[in-house]
Amino acid sequence: MILEEPVSRLETPLSIDSIINKCSDFTIKSLDEEEIEKEEMDIAQVYTYDKLEPYCLMDNLEVASDDESANNDNISRSFPTFRKKMSNITVDGKVMKLVERGGVGTKVPDDGAIVVYVHYAAYVELAEYPFDVTRLRHKKPLRLKLGTQEIIPGLEIAIRSMKKQEKAKFLIHPDVAYKEGAPPRIPPHATILFDVELFDICEDVAKFNSDDEENPKTFEEKLNIAKQLRNRGNKMKTLEKNVNGAITKYKKCLSYLIQAHYQNEEEEKKAKEEILKAYVNLSICYMQKECYKKVCTMFNEAKHDCQQLAEDNVKLLYNSAKALRFLGNYDEATRRLRRAMRLKPGDKSVRAEIEKLDECKKNHQSNEKMACKKMFGFLKVTDNDDLDEIQYENIIQNVGSEFRDVFIESIVDFMKSEKETLKIDFGSTETAAEKEFMRRECHKRKLIIDHKSHGIIIKKPEI
Repeated sequence: MILEEPVSRLETPLSIDSIINKCSDFTIKSLDEEEIEKEEMDIAQVYTYDKLEPYCLMDNLEVASDDESANNDNISRSFPTFRKKMSNITVDGKVMKLVERGGVGTKVPDDGAIVVYVHYAAYVELAEYPFDVTRLRHKKPLRLKLGTQEIIPGLEIAIRSMKKQEKAKFLIHPDVAYKEGAPPRIPPHATILFDVELFDICEDVAKFNSDDEENPKTFEEKLNIAKQLRNRGNKMKTLEKNVNGAITKYKKCLSYLIQAHYQNEEEEKKAKEEILKAYVNLSICYMQKECYKKVCTMFNEAKHDCQQLAEDNVKLLYNSAKALRFLGNYDEATRRLRRAMRLKPGDKSVRAEIEKLDECKKNHQSNEKMACKKMFGFLKVTDNDDLDEIQYENIIQNVGSEFRDVFIESIVDFMKSEKETLKIDFGSTETAAEKEFMRRECHKRKLIIDHKSHGIIIKKPEI
């Protein structure tokens, strides 16, 4: 799933200068129940742990004491580790800043329409992981047009305090952030921590506005651009054999439609149909690249974004089942192929994949039986050293290290002694692997071993 920036928007324009120098009121458009329901999946389920782990803040968070909480404002109770090192950049202290890497040149102009290129991660109080990470949505820096209420006021104030190539953290008070929140990701009256990196500043706003593909306004514009991107991806995949380029186009197609606002059910239906096509094409591309886990990820994300449409798509079921076969998950692969066959009984590709899967399952079962035979089938007490080194290593792995050490120490001491026999009793019957280990170790030392019901008797060879 690909998340756009938080979906709350200002209803009326707001002067940045008025925020810095005096109190200002503004209203954020609230989400309706349907929109809230779409946001209910937790961020940790949307992105995998390995992608979110670099943005973990848990090591930097600490809870303020009761005395500190009683004497300080909201910001002091949020992210105390950061606040101690920060300085105010607004008169009222509602935006605070910590420079982590200095920039070059002059800072972003204080007013006017300016285009900037940034990456940021945004966190709520005491959150281990961010609720928004632009790097996970776009590899290239995100383009923002300041002075147009495109982003929350506090973040615009923050960015306008930066220089090119600067990296900084900002604490933003709820009054200039999301105020009533954007549940479930952003609770009401939440102080927000933004980790921002500014890559470039562009004052040529006309150039920014002319790029219609990057800045669509209506749903129909977004849908048309998404279709163009998908068609371009199809051409790159099929005719140009440029799979990586096609993947980029399909992902960009998704970025225009996922989390978009739909005015009616018809728009939502059109969007989901286009989203599903992009996911199907992505699964095909990743299959060609033999990235089987990513194929499965595309199926899961399609299920989340398109619900039943994904479960009823034969191509998506087929590709994900094929990937699962390569990953060794035969049961789930079988379930998806059976569903695909019910949806499209005459599909030759699905039938052929079922045959391949059945063959793999048979081979897997045969290998498991062979492994059991290797481990237990030949473990008989004989005088023949009929095990090769690989087989013996497999046995060793099933014998505890303490058992091995004690046994070897016992027989070494026995060989040094004048005793003719050594009796070792076991509390319970030894395992087949332990029996073969003892036999092998005794055989290497030319000792004679005799297994009894609850132990063994070891004898020295006759001279």
